[in-house]
Amino acid sequence: KKIALQSNPYDEQTSCHNFNITTNEIRVVCGSMLNSGYHRLPSKKIYWKTKPDCHRLLVANAMRIDLTGY
Repeated sequence: KKIALQSNPYDEQTSCHNFNITTNEIRVVCGSMLNSGYHRLPSKKIYWKTKPDCHRLLVANAMRIDLTGY
């Protein structure tokens, strides 16, 4: 919860995105990071690809858009 509370003012000060990050979104990002440490792929963007050899349904469903470009 504290991470989300600190992330929103930081986002407002440093970018024009204004995501309004929630506690659940922080949990999803942390879980996705743990998963990516266990199941390594050559590029972060591949986690959202639909090819069976690289698609990570858990990550793609939890984080519906690829935020690696932000």
